[in-house]
Amino acid sequence: MVGKSPELDFMVNYEIRSARRYQRFVSMVIVGKGEEDENFHTLFPDVVRDSDECFCTDQGAFVLMGETDGTGALTAIDRYKDFFEGTADLRFGVASFPFDGNSADELISTAVRRLNQARDGDNGAVVTTG
Repeated sequence: MVGKSPELDFMVNYEIRSARRYQRFVSMVIVGKGEEDENFHTLFPDVVRDSDECFCTDQGAFVLMGETDGTGALTAIDRYKDFFEGTADLRFGVASFPFDGNSADELISTAVRRLNQARDGDNGAVVTTG
């Protein structure tokens, strides 16, 4: 998949293994912009909680959230929207373990597919299913 990194794959697989062992959730939010903005990749990691991992690629910013279910991911998205205060055309795809994938490839692919669906929507669109 274009834009993936070995570090992202490693961290997602690690979080999934831990979540499976301890029966916890893992969520991933991929944040994309409607138009290209160089500053987004340098600014967005500052918005993410210290406990989350952020990987900026050409596809968007992947935010990996350990011990976070889909509802927690939506809360994070609200925080991101508040930070940018409508100044950026952001779109969001969300995927959570175990419901949306059991491996890094499945979770990442699901999040990317949902981001692509969100890109067809309005500014701030969030896709969590499909």
